[in-house]
This record gives sequence, C-alpha cells and structure tokens, in this order.
Amino acid sequence: MCISNSVVGEMYKADDLKEDFETLYAEGILSDVKLRTANFTFQAHKNILSVRSPVFRAMFTTEMKEKTQECIDIPDLEDDTLHKMLLYVYTNS
Repeated sequence: MCISNSVVGEMYKADDLKEDFETLYAEGILSDVKLRTANFTFQAHKNILSVRSPVFRAMFTTEMKEKTQECIDIPDLEDDTLHKMLLYVYTNS
C-alpha cells in the first residue's frame, strides 16, 4: 500500500519529529550502541550519531575499533556533558 506525500506531510510535522527523536533517545528504542562515561552508560543509535557527527561517522564507517564495538568508552566527558550533547544530536536544540 502506498501513501501519498500529502498524507505523510499531514502526519508528521517538524515538532512531532523532534519529539519522536527525543523519545527515541530517552527510551533507547532500538538502540545499537552504548556510550559510557566514567559513571553512566547512554544508549544511542549509530545511524543518528553518524548523520549528525563526522567524528561518529568515521568511527562507525571506517576501520576504527568503534565500528564493531557495542559500547564506546568516553571517560573524559562528564555525564551531563554527554547527555546534553546527545540531546542536541537527537533534537537539534
């Protein structure tokens, strides 16, 4: 079954998309990578990180060790800093 573009446009607005991505991050729905600080582990999505960050894109698409890891250690970042960075990555705000 095909859905016309006008129907899709009515279904999803920019604010809805932002909220959906924030929920995706907050609930860890279908996450496929973990980012671990010294004290906390955050669930994330390689595809979203890759499209929003050239650093993550390189990690996940080249022969860097992170490409095959399920958990990436980032001990030099504070929990709150990584959380705020991820919120920005997912919501652009």
